[in-house]
Amino acid sequence: SQITNGGLTALAYSDVEVLITEAQFLAESGSAVSDECTIFEVYYVDVVSGTCPYTVTRTFRVLDPCLNETICVQTITIDDTTAPVVTCPSDITVEGCDESQITNGGLTALAYSDVEVLITEAQFLAESGSAVSDECTIFEVYYVDVVSGTCPYTVTRTFRVLDPCLNETICVQTITIDDTTAPVVTCPSDITVEGCDESQITNGGLTALAYSDVEVLITEAQFLAESGSAVSDECTIFEVYYVDVVSGTCPYTVTRTFRVLDPCLNETICVQTITIDDTTAPVVTCPSDITVEGCDESQITNGGLTALAYSDVEVLITEAQFLAESGSAVSDECTI
Repeated sequence: SQITNGGLTALAYSDVEVLITEAQFLAESGSAVSDECTIFEVYYVDVVSGTCPYTVTRTFRVLDPCLNETICVQTITIDDTTAPVVTCPSDITVEGCDESQITNGGLTALAYSDVEVLITEAQFLAESGSAVSDECTIFEVYYVDVVSGTCPYTVTRTFRVLDPCLNETICVQTITIDDTTAPVVTCPSDITVEGCDESQITNGGLTALAYSDVEVLITEAQFLAESGSAVSDECTIFEVYYVDVVSGTCPYTVTRTFRVLDPCLNETICVQTITIDDTTAPVVTCPSDITVEGCDESQITNGGLTALAYSDVEVLITEAQFLAESGSAVSDECTI
C-alpha cells in the first residue's frame, strides 16, 4: 500500500490489471518504449510476496494497434528499515522495602521481573512519560529488570520496542526503591522498682534488661517482652539498642533510651523512665533489757552490760556499736 513512498513510482499497487497511458509508463524511471507504428495500450498488474521485505512483481503489457504485445517485468522491493521512535517512561522513586514492592504507589503498573516480559503497546504507554511511534506499526514491546544495591535499591528497566520488520529500539528507565520511613515505636511503660540502686533494676521482674551505661544490642523479641512496648515497620526491624543513664538517689532515676532501626537504618528513639527506690524500713531487734548496779544514769555502763553512755541528746553510733549491744540484730534490703 506504500509502494509510492518516496515518489520512485507513481503507479499505485494493484492486483488487478490497470490500463495506463504511454506517458504514465514513460514517466517511470528507466522505462522506454517504441513501435514501428504507435503504442496503443499499456497495462500493468502487481503480485506481492514475502514480508520484510515485501517483493512486488509488476508486469507490464504493451500493445500496438494490431495488438502485438510485449511483456516486461519490474521488481519493486518494499522494506521498513526504520526503527520505532521511543521515549522511555520517566525515572521514578518508589517508597518500598525492595524490588518486590516496585508497584507501590502506582508509579508503575509493571511488576519486577528479571526475565524478559512481553507487554502490550497500551501497557507501555500507560507508564508515565512514555511515548512510541513508528512509520508502520508497533509489533512487540518487552521489558526486563536488573536490581543493584540496597537502601536504595536501583532497578534498571530495559524496554525493547519492535516493529513488524523487527527493527528495534532500546531504552532504559531507572527506578529507585527506598525505605525512608522510620519504625513506629511505643516505649515500654515507665516502672518503679523496689531496690537499693540501679544495679537492682531487674528486681521484681518489671524489666528483664540489666542496667547498662554503654549501648546494648537486643533482639526485637527482647524489646517486645518489656511491658507496654510495641514496634512496627513497613519493612522489618533490623536492630534494637538501649542505654541507661542514672541520676539522683532515693529514688534513683534511670533514663533508658531505646534506638530502633529498620534495614535502611531509619531510626526511631524513645525513652523509658525507671524509678528505683527503697521504701522498706530496716528490720531491727533492740538490745535485751538489762539491770545495772549503779547510783544513777551516769553509771549506765557499769558492769559492761552496755557500752553506750547515757545521753539525753541523740547520738550517732555505728552499726557495729549497735550490734555489740547484747541481743541486738539489724537487717535491711539495702544497707544500714
